[in-house]
Amino acid sequence: MVCNKCGREVKASKVNTNFEFCTSIFNMDWDMNLCDTCLMDIILEFKFAPKHFMQETSDTLITDKEEQTAFEMWKETGNWDYLCGVPYEKLIALADYHGIEYINEMIERYHPNESLIEVVN
Repeated sequence: MVCNKCGREVKASKVNTNFEFCTSIFNMDWDMNLCDTCLMDIILEFKFAPKHFMQETSDTLITDKEEQTAFEMWKETGNWDYLCGVPYEKLIALADYHGIEYINEMIERYHPNESLIEVVN
């Protein structure tokens, strides 16, 4: 597949967009191929995170505000960590889902003044 932006023949993602009413390109349906590099270059220009950005599934555990915080950090650092904007109390509640060790790492990173979850053997 050829990337529409850079012209290289690479593995590319097919992107489809349909323009809604009240735009100058109303009712048009565009398909394009974008390699990962070009797609990320375009997304870096966005002010707001695309819905479910960098999530493996649309079943997200974070709010739009928390996702936006993670998106802004990603734009600054290049590192994606969707839990960076999650409040301490919510991290505690996610321990069953992510595991205590991982959540304790997130607490140390993003809430260093808060208590870690005690590991019971």
